Amino acid sequence: MKDRLQNVNDLLLVCTEILEGNEKEVRDLRFIFNKIKTLNNLASQLMDIKKYYVGESEREDGLLSKPAYQRLCEYVENLKKEVNRELSSYVFVIHGHSADISELKSTLKLMDKNPIFIKNLDNNNTSFIEKIENYSCVKYAVALLTPDDWGATKESNQLVLRGRARQNVIFELGYFFGKIGRDKTICLVKDGVEIPSDLDGCSNLKYKENMNEILVELKKYLS
Repeated sequence: MKDRLQNVNDLLLVCTEILEGNEKEVRDLRFIFNKIKTLNNLASQLMDIKKYYVGESEREDGLLSKPAYQRLCEYVENLKKEVNRELSSYVFVIHGHSADISELKSTLKLMDKNPIFIKNLDNNNTSFIEKIENYSCVKYAVALLTPDDWGATKESNQLVLRGRARQNVIFELGYFFGKIGRDKTICLVKDGVEIPSDLDGCSNLKYKENMNEILVELKKYLS
């Protein structure tokens, strides 16, 4: 921290340019998520800032006074709350190849939610997992489990194929369980899909044909 910032003027410049951003800049999805990432990083570094940049005297050159440092902490927290309010409308959608994804998108729009689909995100020479990491600071994630693949157990003497969700869906589902919590990650399970036993007791909403069957319950989870 001290090597990167030579004095308090540099620090305040970082806070102004990175946190507030350019007022003319379009507040697109990437801007919002980059901002919350920057805020979280800065919040974790406030102790280092206090160590190197908070002086006992109001007149110490290049240092913040204690009241100014306290105002900075409050400023960062207020900005985090502001951005989190913006983020509350975004829902990360985990899905396979089912056509039901179009209906889910329309359903979320009706709830005034902005669905995030990984395939629609800018590439910027990043891998899929990097995209997930960059856009995972959401309040909720919805996983659409549909029978897109076939699977069977090797232990059985008779080969019985069952519909299963795609492997990437299960992987991303586990990622969000760890990142935002099981209570914030909702599984929409279509009839005919075999789900892992680990998902028993989780936030599973089951439907047969269309999203209207679970519309009320989904809205409660996302409210």
